[in-house]
Amino acid sequence: MGNVSRENIFLTTKLWNIHHDPRDVRRICEHQLNLLGFEYIDLYLMQFPVGYRHMCDEILTPINDISVLTTDVDYVDTWRAMEELVKLGLVRSIGLSNFNMEQIQRIIQCSSSKPVVNQIEIWPGFMQKDLVDYCRYNGIVVTAFAPLGQPNREKHTPIYFFSEGMKRLVKKYKRSAAQIVLRYLVDYGVIPIPKAGNPLHIKENLKIFDFKLEEIDIRALRGIKSKERLVQYENIKNHKFYPFERED
Repeated sequence: MGNVSRENIFLTTKLWNIHHDPRDVRRICEHQLNLLGFEYIDLYLMQFPVGYRHMCDEILTPINDISVLTTDVDYVDTWRAMEELVKLGLVRSIGLSNFNMEQIQRIIQCSSSKPVVNQIEIWPGFMQKDLVDYCRYNGIVVTAFAPLGQPNREKHTPIYFFSEGMKRLVKKYKRSAAQIVLRYLVDYGVIPIPKAGNPLHIKENLKIFDFKLEEIDIRALRGIKSKERLVQYENIKNHKFYPFERED
């Protein structure tokens, strides 16, 4: 409608797994910009260290029987092609998603710029403290996807989200369980990005800066028993660049 200037929008999008070939990175980025009607992307993330075989732009996950078709393209080469996007002015900043410490360190050592962000799965049952500490030490911002643990009201999972302890916090602070968890994660030093399509939920998720959790409640949330990763990419776990086994 023309009532919001481009400078007031911070656009983050991703380089998908089928576009790891360095020769393809600029083309797909320009295509994304054309679809968006923008001249530049603020933050461009490499979605995953493992590249998928490129059949066409419309097939995002190429599958043969039950196996995902992958490539041996080195993510460092992909990263270097992303660095060129910054030099061309197509992208302002570049980062990663789902990368482990060893892979991030390799990128830092083998390229001229380090990632500004690593977007990873973090929620109260899966805090990834070592990886967060590593990123913090290296000046890399951590973005937390699935920050609530993908609550399912029918199955009452994850357990912590529907527990009596959480109900007590909801009553104590007069906030929703989601607001309490998001406040906890912000204070932990990460940027949670909850998935929400309902405008009321979006507004609620943003209204977390007018209260603070007491230390006793922070310790209670910190004491939630560690659970398994929700997003595992198990069908490519034998790939040499699969990122999760080492840090787990």
